[in-house]
Amino acid sequence: MGQNERKIAGVSLQELERRWKIARDHLRERKIDALIAVSTEAPNNSGYTRWFTDAAGAYRNVVVFHADDLMTVVEHGFHGARKETGGNDPTHPGVGEILHVAEFPAVNYNQRYEADAIVGMLKRRGYKRVALLNPDGMPWAFVEAVKGALAGGGEVIDETEAFDLWRAVKSAEEKDFILQAIRLQDAVFLKVLEKTKPGMRDLEVASIIHYEGRLLGSTHGTIMSGSAPQGQPAPILPSNAQGRAFNRGDYMSVLLENTGPGGYFAEVARPVSLGKPADELLSAFEKVKAAQDYSTSLMKPGADCREIFAAYNDYMKSHGLPVEGRIHSHAQGYDIVQRPLIRFDEPMKLAPNMFFAVHPAESTSSVFTFCCDNIFITKDGNSGYLHKTERKVFEI
Repeated sequence: MGQNERKIAGVSLQELERRWKIARDHLRERKIDALIAVSTEAPNNSGYTRWFTDAAGAYRNVVVFHADDLMTVVEHGFHGARKETGGNDPTHPGVGEILHVAEFPAVNYNQRYEADAIVGMLKRRGYKRVALLNPDGMPWAFVEAVKGALAGGGEVIDETEAFDLWRAVKSAEEKDFILQAIRLQDAVFLKVLEKTKPGMRDLEVASIIHYEGRLLGSTHGTIMSGSAPQGQPAPILPSNAQGRAFNRGDYMSVLLENTGPGGYFAEVARPVSLGKPADELLSAFEKVKAAQDYSTSLMKPGADCREIFAAYNDYMKSHGLPVEGRIHSHAQGYDIVQRPLIRFDEPMKLAPNMFFAVHPAESTSSVFTFCCDNIFITKDGNSGYLHKTERKVFEI
């Protein structure tokens, strides 16, 4: 079995070449020798490196995108080994060399191994102007080493703003992968309704989602589920807090935040009641739906994210709902949360073909409810909600 046959799905070479051209044109225009990206968490937040290579490893990796050469990749493996691929390795398209290091994030003394490999490469090539992508998200030792390598004879700059816009605007092929993720989540949610029974634990609901999603091509993601009796809050909870067993009459909040084939994230959340839902839950969910509709109505090309966020919080206040201090809407792609964010500090404006999750919530001492759906920004406004899963409190 060839390596390509092992891959569940991935973007085409034509899509990667589109991205490489955008980046290479930018580097040449700005007289930059290379862009350097580091994955921050594999695989849930590997978007900075995966955008170049369509690869999400099991460990942190580094991609160096050269202005005038095939890429260099540093990844986990036999320490000190170097493999020349010449762009011919089907599992590493566009990559000319792979440098291996045996680095583990929880081991302090080996945190400079990737940086040492990169510094050696920069010096061999005599680079003078190098750009980092998301430097504040990189390991401190890595940034320090790269800056030190060029100190006095070169320059290290930040080109994150340009890169974030490149990946925020989705191509036709990317949009197709995203729609596959949405259809997958719709199908998996039906399995949740079919298989969930009183006496199960929250973790079993999450396991249904993981299992059914994997069968349909999902590779990774975050599944959150939490239950409670009616009259108590049932927040979405991470895996280590999913031990509660639920009974007839309880309700739960279920969040699917997993990928479809190809590694693109989508996101849907609904409340599920085991029996007749309480009036308070129904009323709270209608308020959340209305807040979602209001926020979505403001999302159109040219809109300012900070202004949308302020208007949304004004709406929440005027309707007696809790204001948002974190995030209620954000773009998605290879990362669960990526720019632009609908938030108080986001300078990027909305543009056609950006893809968003919109998820307002209400939380009180007696109820928690959460509604999440995805939209695309279009040239005239937005697509409307893309999931076919009905926006309601489900009763099973």
